[in-house]
Amino acid sequence: MESREAAEAIHRAFPDLGEAAVRPLQHGWSHWTFAHGDRVFRFPRTPNDARLLEGEMRLLPLLAPHLPAPVPVPEWVGEWDGRPFAGYPVIEGQGLRRVTLFGPGGGNIAREIGRFLTALHDFSPEQAAEALGAPLPEHVPDPRDWLEEVRMRVFPRLSATLRVAVDSGFTRYVQDGFDPPPRLVHNDLWFDHIIERHGRLAGVIDFSDAALRDPAADFAGILADGGWHAVDDIVRFYDRPLGDGFHERVEFHYWTMGLHDIVYGLDTEEERYVGLGRSALAQRMRETGILPA
Repeated sequence: MESREAAEAIHRAFPDLGEAAVRPLQHGWSHWTFAHGDRVFRFPRTPNDARLLEGEMRLLPLLAPHLPAPVPVPEWVGEWDGRPFAGYPVIEGQGLRRVTLFGPGGGNIAREIGRFLTALHDFSPEQAAEALGAPLPEHVPDPRDWLEEVRMRVFPRLSATLRVAVDSGFTRYVQDGFDPPPRLVHNDLWFDHIIERHGRLAGVIDFSDAALRDPAADFAGILADGGWHAVDDIVRFYDRPLGDGFHERVEFHYWTMGLHDIVYGLDTEEERYVGLGRSALAQRMRETGILPA
């Protein structure tokens, strides 16, 4: 999608907003994203992405009052190419930087992120399930179900060594028997979705993948971008029990992110993401000791 198309769609749906410069922002996997004056508009790429956006639009107005920092509550909802698109007031700031978290005063933003995650994971699972249009699970998804899909779709794109390592990683995790209660999670919490301004938490964006899952999943992107130091700093201010095997659960979600990347590449027929996911998978499995260095 080009800026011109976005500008036309926004003007057609919201003529009262007037003319404003439209420029592309960092596009995610699920959306084309554009700035329109002091607003941000997101356009879903596929019908499934549109379905996820609809759930996000139902969830965020309910969730926002319970959180200690802003989230992108849609204020403008239109239609483009038979799909909904949504806009919200820009959350001023930039993606979290390691220098902010680890520098002088970094404890302030670590505290704010820890409190944010506490509030997010405390949100009513019943309300979250209804808003997302999903059943209320009694347990987190069984990794063995996902492994079957991985074997069918991903294994043909992996070396024999990686296939053995993935099987081993899943087997080890399942044998540990972790069964944390499912909670609402952001499910894509990398540093670029944690917005900082002047060393403080300004907001959290991009809830497209929000789901009822293991709360440890929200620490996997933090581990990827900041290492265990970042996770530990934030956990100090996370005011809920972490549950058994927290370290192992975070690592499982961390290394399996590479599998998600490969599946995305297969779904979109973009070979680049298959290759990137395969490299990330191998690197993270070495870091976690599943694959020999």
